[in-house]
Amino acid sequence: MPYKLEDFPIETSEQKIEVELPAGDLPDGTTYTFELEVKDSAGYKSLVDVVTITVVKKPIPQPKVIKIEPDFVTLGTKTEAKISGENLATIKAVQFLQGDELEPRVFAVIDSESVTDDLVSVTITAHDRAPFKDPYFVEVMTQAGKVRWDKVFTVARKPEIEEFHPTSFDIDELTDPFTVTGRYLRMEDRYPDPVIQFLVEDEVDPHFDVQIKPESTAETLVLVITARNDGKLKPGKRQLRITTDAGSGEAKALFLLTQE
Repeated sequence: MPYKLEDFPIETSEQKIEVELPAGDLPDGTTYTFELEVKDSAGYKSLVDVVTITVVKKPIPQPKVIKIEPDFVTLGTKTEAKISGENLATIKAVQFLQGDELEPRVFAVIDSESVTDDLVSVTITAHDRAPFKDPYFVEVMTQAGKVRWDKVFTVARKPEIEEFHPTSFDIDELTDPFTVTGRYLRMEDRYPDPVIQFLVEDEVDPHFDVQIKPESTAETLVLVITARNDGKLKPGKRQLRITTDAGSGEAKALFLLTQE
């Protein structure tokens, strides 16, 4: 059995001994000094030999964040996300900042059972009162320190449709432009274009081809719409739905599909 520090001083006839030093979070450079004195059978003692042991901490590799997927959360909701990178095994926290200020209304809960050195699962929540106009930065904290992801994170809102024009068009005509105004109708350029759908009694009508023109913005969508008449397309009222990665929004008003 190895000796412990509290066993010293000791006397032994063994030519070799084992000493167990304390484990734990010791300051770098901690030293232990042992004095060794040998006594022969005649009782003569040697000069004292000094053995010094210095604690040198092994450096913990710095974390690195490569990707967060998805890289957004919708206001007032939760989303399951994956953080991939390097040296993440000792992760302690994930923080969301606007500029250099911590925003506590956007936060992540780490799934501790999922943590590996290169992948962490988190649940990200955006409170419905969290700011959403400015981009967020993500900081990951581990035992080695913290690192900021070199890309931005988005808190997004579902699209809101205010009005559209024209309010009716003919089955056999090309509608260019069809203009939709509102808020959050499309997300940043790194996200896919919104999906435009027309509904009949909550069911998607597949007879419409929609092209989003490049001058479209988050407040105004400029569309080219064609209603394909295959003999099954019927005139009548339609509901407009716009879906982005952040969710779906529907127009409160209906528009009319006519046929001359």
